[in-house]
Amino acid sequence: VREDQEIERLRSKLDKTLQQLGTQEDTNRPEVILEHLPTPMARTVFHKELHVMLRQGQIIVIPWDRLVETLKQQAPLAAQRQASRGKLEDTLGPLAGFLMKYKMVAIPGGFELDRFELEPTSSVVSEPIEEALADTSRLGYELASRNPRETVVTVWVYPDSFDHYRTLKARLFSEGFLCAARPLPDGVRIGASPHGSRSAAQ
Repeated sequence: VREDQEIERLRSKLDKTLQQLGTQEDTNRPEVILEHLPTPMARTVFHKELHVMLRQGQIIVIPWDRLVETLKQQAPLAAQRQASRGKLEDTLGPLAGFLMKYKMVAIPGGFELDRFELEPTSSVVSEPIEEALADTSRLGYELASRNPRETVVTVWVYPDSFDHYRTLKARLFSEGFLCAARPLPDGVRIGASPHGSRSAAQ
């Protein structure tokens, strides 16, 4: 019986404490606003991709598809010219402000791509994050021309712009786009390899 009475007393005390907390003046309690951005489990990207670079608070749209298509056209010709060599290194561009430096290695019967890296030139078009999020920006035009259900935005982001990445991700999410982050250390170029991993979108 005494245990039951003690439990009831504690329960009553807890109720009173909770009521007191609930009746305090709002001014005594700081207002806390929680912004929730749903983050689904990461999904490997097999959609169409739009690549952007985010560095120093500036967004640069990367002409990824055009560069890759140019590589497909030019690399076989370069490989024919240097068929006797064990490896091939060359540069394409500039194309929309980017150079593509690529490396191919010899395999039986020809060459295969080992890796490529992208290097922005001084003529590359960059936009501050505030301007880039406008509908009339270069990024805005790119997004408007794509179907959010079929396109994943891959963001190559440098350490100085991680906070800007969260802003960009929220904007893309509001427009229905999934986003894949590719963090890069300072001084490291954007690059890809047939042996690398695919982007994981959230």
